[in-house]
Amino acid sequence: MAKDHKKTVIQRFALQILGTCFYTLYLLGALFPTSWWGTHFIAFLPPLWKYFFLIISGALIVYSFVKPNGFDLKESWQGISENKGNWLIGGITILIGIFMYQFPISGDYYGDAYKLVNVIHNRIDKIPPGTNDAFFTFSLSPWAGHSSVLAVVTYLAYFFGMTYQKAFLWLDTICGMLFVLSWLSFLRYYLENVTWKIILGLAGLTAPFMLIYFGHIESYAPVFLLFILWLMGTLIYLQSRKTSLLWGLVILLFICMKAHPVASLFLPAMGLLMVSHYFGEKKWGSYLLSAKGMMYWVLLPIFAIGAILYFFVFEDHKDPRELISTDMASERLFLPLFSPDPPLDKYNLLSFNHVFDYFNELFIWSPIALFLVIALLFFSKGKDSGKRFSIRITGLSLILFGSLFFMINPLLSMQMDWDLLAIPAPVFLTFTVVLVKELKPEKLALICLPICLALSFLTIPNFILHQTPTMHSQRLERLGVRMYITYYEWSSKVINYALRIPKTDRETYEKRKQKIIAELRPFATQNIDFEFARLLIEEGKYYLRIKKDYEKALSYLEQASPYFPYERNGLLYSMEGNFLLKRYQKAFENSLKLIDIGYPDEAKSFAIAIQCALEAELYKEALSLSEIYIKNWNDKASIQTVYERLNTGENIGSLKYLFARPE
Repeated sequence: MAKDHKKTVIQRFALQILGTCFYTLYLLGALFPTSWWGTHFIAFLPPLWKYFFLIISGALIVYSFVKPNGFDLKESWQGISENKGNWLIGGITILIGIFMYQFPISGDYYGDAYKLVNVIHNRIDKIPPGTNDAFFTFSLSPWAGHSSVLAVVTYLAYFFGMTYQKAFLWLDTICGMLFVLSWLSFLRYYLENVTWKIILGLAGLTAPFMLIYFGHIESYAPVFLLFILWLMGTLIYLQSRKTSLLWGLVILLFICMKAHPVASLFLPAMGLLMVSHYFGEKKWGSYLLSAKGMMYWVLLPIFAIGAILYFFVFEDHKDPRELISTDMASERLFLPLFSPDPPLDKYNLLSFNHVFDYFNELFIWSPIALFLVIALLFFSKGKDSGKRFSIRITGLSLILFGSLFFMINPLLSMQMDWDLLAIPAPVFLTFTVVLVKELKPEKLALICLPICLALSFLTIPNFILHQTPTMHSQRLERLGVRMYITYYEWSSKVINYALRIPKTDRETYEKRKQKIIAELRPFATQNIDFEFARLLIEEGKYYLRIKKDYEKALSYLEQASPYFPYERNGLLYSMEGNFLLKRYQKAFENSLKLIDIGYPDEAKSFAIAIQCALEAELYKEALSLSEIYIKNWNDKASIQTVYERLNTGENIGSLKYLFARPE
């Protein structure tokens, strides 16, 4: 008895310390929001809100020490769960659905939302070409599922006369409500202890990945729903062993793979379920279903095939990682094992930056589930977990999903592709439920409850900040800075967009921009730093095209040039600015660089250079360029005239008037 009491005290203290460590990670997020991007949500709230959430969650952590036995839930809670459970679940589902619909993400830019920013307010009067093919064909290409879901959004927009944004909002809300309803109903059916039902309900409903259901302009809303349905169906099958349910899982898995090909990772689990159902009594079947059999005959062969694909088929271990020179994202599926050349040298598969980002991503999956998995595996009967088939089957899927997504190259950075990298979250949640079910840690439930409530309070700000343009803008700014320092690519795009979300005056915008530039300048590298150059070029573009302040525009463009001399827009805007200031010699020099990179395209770059040469009275150069142009394109009568009159010397001073001259 004394030994059991001592063990309980040690377990309780270990949980209290673990809960304190989790709380500390959110404090670090509040203090250092650039680095701790998976726990930094509180950092962007107004001071009063910030202190409210920190104090409430901190008080709950302290409570776990003051009241070591945790909350004492009355028996009435169990009665409510049994007698009023359906009404309670229905009410929660409707309430959360209202929040999902009424409070969509403000200025969504995560994942592929950036591609649709300019079209989400459009309505369509006919189904676009390719939509039916995307919906009615089956493919396992990486983006096939994305196209299938976009087809559903298109049908909603067309048949109901909605904008694309409204169609996404309805799809997200419906899928989100079904997710909530399914999750809570499953917990009510699968678990007996009401405290664990509450804890795991919070683990799913307050998980940061649930933001995908708040009007997110992406394809993941049905994907997460289908995945969690398949996983819950698997656990229900393992209890009932009904053949009809087993084959229903096969059909559902096909639909999951249609929604996202990564559902193929469920195939090993599906195969093992078949073996368990039809051959479980046979010696070879029993061995295959054991922990050792699954490791040697399922997991290791899959890893071996994956290694062959990684090293010898895709050869991604030495991939340059950059997207600037390729339009094929499929060429950049996995992170390289070795760092590419600067400025992309700070991020590879085993780099600290990637490992730390993936650690942050775990808090997007579900901080409560992460806390519980650690607690149950290390402080409960975790050593016995391999003896349960349900733990092995969900654990296998978690290992496969977790391993694959650790290797995936987050093309927009993990900070912006958090939704893609959160796909293992349904598997993680289900694995947590199975641990609770099989290990039966009933004594830990009341101890864990205040800690898990605290973690819920620390994740709620994630949903609040995304409804307010100012707070969302501040978060995106920090993500962009983190991207620049680590993953690098796309960082200037994110920062520039973040500054445009709130409709502030130009002075406020510039102060923020200059502060960011000053913060990043120590990390900037001359000659190769196209992202830092683009931050400056964006300002040059504004003063050139909007304010018509050509001198100030050129000052920004000249600042940008040392960091990436051949940035195409920087050269184009510099040419324009110098031309408009009648610095034709300088404009001509810029135009020659445009020819070197073939921008805006090869023909236009020559036409621009010819016009600049004529204005600068560089007739020999104009003749040479026009001759090349005529040989290659000869589609402009004006350039033919330039060539002929330069050859004859006829009235060459007026040739510049053949071109449209900007004012």
